[in-house]
Amino acid sequence: MVFTSPSTSFLSFGPEQYASGQKVSQIQIAKVFLDDAIKALKKNDIIGASYRLNLSKQQIENAPTNTSIQAAKVFIQDALQALDTFDVSKAIERINLAKQGLTSSSDHNGITPTIVPKTQSPKPKSQIGIPTPPLTLQTERGTYFIRLYWDPVVIEPGKITKFGVLFMDRSHSVLNQVSYDFIVKSSKGTMLELKNQKAGIQSIRFTQSGPATVSIKVVAIGDNSLGEFAEGTVFEIVVKELSTIHRITTSQHNGTNT
Repeated sequence: MVFTSPSTSFLSFGPEQYASGQKVSQIQIAKVFLDDAIKALKKNDIIGASYRLNLSKQQIENAPTNTSIQAAKVFIQDALQALDTFDVSKAIERINLAKQGLTSSSDHNGITPTIVPKTQSPKPKSQIGIPTPPLTLQTERGTYFIRLYWDPVVIEPGKITKFGVLFMDRSHSVLNQVSYDFIVKSSKGTMLELKNQKAGIQSIRFTQSGPATVSIKVVAIGDNSLGEFAEGTVFEIVVKELSTIHRITTSQHNGTNT
């Protein structure tokens, strides 16, 4: 998986209207962001896709409401939820449905077909009890939402796990230039403690299976330190025990039987 720091520098605005300065509607901009989200997903860039989906969602929040726009909002939300379980194909399907809704909204002069969203598929039982990325939590005072990604999805002891973080305000608008503290703890104590980090990837190798926590605190936005108003949240994750098959394979390679 590719993690990239979400910033406007890598948005592909595409349409010539952006370069020429022509006026572009909120719906057109939202569709561009949806196209960019699909491009990001094809590159396995989950963070970039999520960022673009949120930007698209922002564009249509204040657009005149009709059936198609309402459906597009639902589909965008479905796509974000699909990314929560790394279901890329489902996310792309929902994004395309959202694009259809926005096209219908802008092309039918107010006479729009009704689009019925598909129901959200329940999570497989195998995913219940073990958190899967991304996880999104609100900070203590509710000022921010923090979304935590990690790769690989299954955290195993002895292997490097890479973490990425996305910050949003109360309205789910993405925040840039965030400084944050990043602390990882296991049952044995603190494993990693980083202060005043910028957007990027944090890597850690867990040494044992079992529950662990990732604490993230927003300490500054841009050049503005939050001081006593810094706030964060704690994510609970699980380092999975090596599977029986893995243990048997390892033992056989060592010439022993289990």
